[in-house]
Amino acid sequence: MRYAILADVHANRQALQAVLADCRGQQVDVVLSLGDLLGYGPAPEAVLELANARIHHLIRGNHEAALLGQMSAERFREDARRALEWTAARLPPKARRFVTSWPMVLAGPGFRCAHAEFADPCGFHYLLEPADAVPSWSAAPEPLLFTGHTHVPGLFVIGASGTTHQLPPTDFELEPGKRYLVGAGSVGQP
Repeated sequence: MRYAILADVHANRQALQAVLADCRGQQVDVVLSLGDLLGYGPAPEAVLELANARIHHLIRGNHEAALLGQMSAERFREDARRALEWTAARLPPKARRFVTSWPMVLAGPGFRCAHAEFADPCGFHYLLEPADAVPSWSAAPEPLLFTGHTHVPGLFVIGASGTTHQLPPTDFELEPGKRYLVGAGSVGQP
């Protein structure tokens, strides 16, 4: 089974179309979205239509949570709050129902996905430094964890030493006795 894991599209239709075209070319079987399909960008309805048609599993990010009233927009920067208000004014009830159906966490065979940190998925804590990854190791037992949220690709590894190490984003193979937390970066807003 070949997976494509993407995050933080932020209503950027052209970027999502490009990534989905690449997925077809790479013969991907399953596409997963790690949240924040909405926010910032100009095409929320078009992105939701593409997601409904082409993304197999979606999880909710902080922009969707705020849009649904599940977290305060006061936690956002001013430009993000304005974008949320603009998006909210344009989404029909059917689109809101679609977003409401997305879970906060998704588990697959040997992996788990969340928009941000796993110990408190609704808290949307950023994973930028090795210490930020520590709560996720005990909250999710899978050897491979995927997150979005930071817009920056990242890779954290923990092994027998019990110390989290940050590595530059790179291709890697799973090694026995090690666990990996992968930050997927951003499709639509670097």
